[in-house]
Amino acid sequence: MTEVLFDPRTSEVVLSVGPAKTGSAGGDLLPLSDLLIADKFPYPPGTFQEKDVANWDREECLAIGRMALKALERADGAPRPLTTEHLKRLKLLGISPYSNIYKRDFGNFSAYKEAIGSPIRYDRLKYKGWTTAEYVAYAEQTYEKLGQYPSNQDYREQFDRGEGPSLKMINDRFGGIKVFHRRLSYPHRSTEDWIEDDFITWGINVMKANPDESLSLVMVKILSRRGVGPSTQALTKKCDGGWAGLKAKIIDEGALQIEAEATTRFKNLDSYIKLENEGKLPISSKNLTEKAKRGLSGRHAVIEAVARGVTVFQRTRLLKCHSKNFISQLLTIRPDLTAGHIEMRAISLDVFDDIWPVTDTASSLHVSRQEMDKYRQKSAEQLRCKRAKSRLGPSL
Repeated sequence: MTEVLFDPRTSEVVLSVGPAKTGSAGGDLLPLSDLLIADKFPYPPGTFQEKDVANWDREECLAIGRMALKALERADGAPRPLTTEHLKRLKLLGISPYSNIYKRDFGNFSAYKEAIGSPIRYDRLKYKGWTTAEYVAYAEQTYEKLGQYPSNQDYREQFDRGEGPSLKMINDRFGGIKVFHRRLSYPHRSTEDWIEDDFITWGINVMKANPDESLSLVMVKILSRRGVGPSTQALTKKCDGGWAGLKAKIIDEGALQIEAEATTRFKNLDSYIKLENEGKLPISSKNLTEKAKRGLSGRHAVIEAVARGVTVFQRTRLLKCHSKNFISQLLTIRPDLTAGHIEMRAISLDVFDDIWPVTDTASSLHVSRQEMDKYRQKSAEQLRCKRAKSRLGPSL
């Protein structure tokens, strides 16, 4: 069986009918597949001299891609698609001139893969059915794996490896990764890249989590110590007018948001009552909470908007199912739809939050009066000690 090997001494590819030679010498031949698919690339940039792009033509670009595919086939015994990460590593190894060789002669990566016969293993269609909750879960898993907020490049590389949706799909769905990341619960968020709007959004969530207390700097300090909010230094540095200016904006915008949300809740609850009176709901309201009633009304509105022609049996099943299964159930009846389309209709109908309540951050952002009293008492004691030491002067 022919194996594609890499010679670190010459930065050249070698075809062998036997296994790679192993030993202690740094110049031993290495399986190219291992270098292309390893979790961590073993060579830093600059280890090998890069190829000169001037003399490369279309046929050489094709040859490099086909050679890489041959190496990748030997990696797992089955066809494996070429990715941009593989091309990047070929450049670092000094095998190809630059990682985006496909752009000059082929226009885009998809055309290049088609030209070299790369298989398409990772089906983009499977991500079309993802709900917002699944996207958020994917982002949280990526955050945990990387230990930091994922970047555009992180999402590109994961898509190339078949581990998630493309960056374009994320941007089309949410309008960019910054907007996408705002869907994550605040306890998982770093405040380093926050702008003033982020501080205001966070402050409004704090208001909602503490409806019986006035927003205060003491709350900010306590939540910052918990790791679920910005430091006072970050707040002062990034917000015009410091804490006083930010607090005024939070209160003004928060009052408008809370009023709008209450109006929407009452409207959707009235819709539920009307539907129940008309006998259009298969579930009795006897044991339902107000939140459950709004969710039921919201699902009915979405069904009317995107799947009006469903049978009575199908409508009953959709109304009775759990909200987290609503989209998947609806897609079995209307496979021509996508999760994104269904959710966008729910947003336009003002029922998204009723059907899929946002992640509850109230418990993590709640600050009890006892906590605030204890913090103030401790701060006062520290101030008294500091003043006492200053009166005594330097110790002998």
